[in-house]
Amino acid sequence: MTGSGPLQWNAAAWFGATIGFSFWLLPVGLAWVEELPMLGALFLSAWALANISGATMWRFRDRLPPHPAMQAQLTTLFAASVTAMAGAKRDGLLIEFVPHWDHPQRLFGLLVVFPLLMAALAIREHRYGR
Repeated sequence: MTGSGPLQWNAAAWFGATIGFSFWLLPVGLAWVEELPMLGALFLSAWALANISGATMWRFRDRLPPHPAMQAQLTTLFAASVTAMAGAKRDGLLIEFVPHWDHPQRLFGLLVVFPLLMAALAIREHRYGR
């Protein structure tokens, strides 16, 4: 389906964003799956959910407008990241990501990239829509 604004379906952009924003979950999950099976499974499940969601929306792109689909995918990626990081925090392992930080919970602040990107896309779509 063609979008009503500047955001259109594009394989490189779609899969680049999906794989790029979710990739970190895969090696972390694989690294922890033997030692901490529940936490490793959480990370791997978050990675799988994000990528299955992206592939499914791409499959049905002829029926989905691109802007709402991208917003939904970014929401899924955000939720997957927050869930995985919350699991690491619960298990006291958030420090493993940033061992030199005094307050590793500040790592959650990096996730602000998701709502900021969503807002930027919405503004662009609204401002330059047809």
